[in-house]
Amino acid sequence: MLKKRYHAAIAATALAFLLAGCRGFVAPLWKVNDEVAGQIAVDFYAAALAEGLPVGEAVRRVWARFREAGTPAVTALAYVLYAHPDLVLTRSPTT
Repeated sequence: MLKKRYHAAIAATALAFLLAGCRGFVAPLWKVNDEVAGQIAVDFYAAALAEGLPVGEAVRRVWARFREAGTPAVTALAYVLYAHPDLVLTRSPTT
């Protein structure tokens, strides 16, 4: 029952962000390893921002990196993307 409530809370949080105007939301569905999660974030934003890939492809690359390395992918597979997979991230100009 606790897992269902946690998953519902993640979905509700994602919906709240999307309704507030965010174009996408990424969140883990279960507790993740902090060190691995940090590397996932670095890899995701490198692909999505530095390389300009759509977010769906950036997530796919993160999953593939773990699969190819033979690393347990439990943390990588925890992440769910709430967005159109073709969404492309851009940086806002700094002032």
